[in-house]
Amino acid sequence: MATRAVAVFEDANAAWRWLAASSPVLGARPLDLLGTTAGVAAVLDELHRIEVGDLARAPS
Repeated sequence: MATRAVAVFEDANAAWRWLAASSPVLGARPLDLLGTTAGVAAVLDELHRIEVGDLARAPS
């Protein structure tokens, strides 16, 4: 997941800050969600939304 986050943010420090910070969209820190398949999917979805600039809506 760290590799994917670094690819999206293009900066390792920014990626780690995002992974460790509470996310209002995810309802938790991304790192805390990585213990389940559903959590991993949610974090990957959010990274994709950030990458493509789709920040106007919350995931369904």
